[in-house]
Amino acid sequence: MKLMADGQAALYVATVFAAAVHASYGLAFCAGLVLWTIMGTAHNFFHQADNFRMFYFDLSPLSSSDWRITHGLSHHLYPNTLYDFEISVLEPFIHFLPEPHKHFLHRYVTPVTCHLTMLLAFFIEIIKRIAGLIIGTRKFEMINVLPWAQCVVMMLCTGSFQTGLLLYLTTICTASFFFAWVGLIAAHHHPEIYHAYDTFRSDPDWGLCQLDAVRDKIEVTGSLFLVAISFGDHSLHHLFPTVDHSKLPYLYPALIETCEEFNLNFSFVKQKELILGMYLQICSANPNPKPPGFPQIKPLIPEVVQKMIHKKKNHS
Repeated sequence: MKLMADGQAALYVATVFAAAVHASYGLAFCAGLVLWTIMGTAHNFFHQADNFRMFYFDLSPLSSSDWRITHGLSHHLYPNTLYDFEISVLEPFIHFLPEPHKHFLHRYVTPVTCHLTMLLAFFIEIIKRIAGLIIGTRKFEMINVLPWAQCVVMMLCTGSFQTGLLLYLTTICTASFFFAWVGLIAAHHHPEIYHAYDTFRSDPDWGLCQLDAVRDKIEVTGSLFLVAISFGDHSLHHLFPTVDHSKLPYLYPALIETCEEFNLNFSFVKQKELILGMYLQICSANPNPKPPGFPQIKPLIPEVVQKMIHKKKNHS
């Protein structure tokens, strides 16, 4: 995981320089894609003790120190509830909660305009950061210079303020869109996944409530790279957020065995279901009347996880 993160960072620096030297918007787009993958990987590291790799996240206009609070202490403790910052911060641009009086525009226009929000999310963050510094609600940190330094380097390499700025904007727009879109289709939003206003489970066990608000996509489990950039193995990540993603798969046999003890039919889903589900959830104004849970059908389990389960049983 560490080597992958370092490799991504090195590739990003190289791609940014290449885009600037050649004044290439295609390379700037590629740099944005690399930045998106870095942010996914860095997410793994800011959940852990202080380490320099968590600051790879700050290559973007987002802040690892902010996310340690909003993501670690809000989203992870209260996923998909009224206390989840990653639900409220999207409003009024994207409304995921199935509020009975959700406005028509939020239900049927937002599924289209949300893509513009994703594209401009980093710009909004830049404006918020500048405003916070001006009015004194946030302190300046040296690490916050990183995004501006990249912009200056691009301007110097191209010899043009306008070209350098446009190249940098291309990079962060690309990263902004893919980071936001992949994050929103990753694990949390589908009409069958618990959101505030849905009927709550009768047994408010913390672990069960975490699983109620998460689903895992079957296509990425087994590939550390895909897991890192797309927030895979998300159920285990919510149960054990400080465990490195490279170690999480080894916990699947214990997770599934424990779920069976609690009569929970743990199952993966296909990525296309989460993609469609995200848009359906935006449109939803009808709280789910049924308590959350996994459907009582044959569970969908990746082959790599099945092999781990069989191996554990053979050694028992």
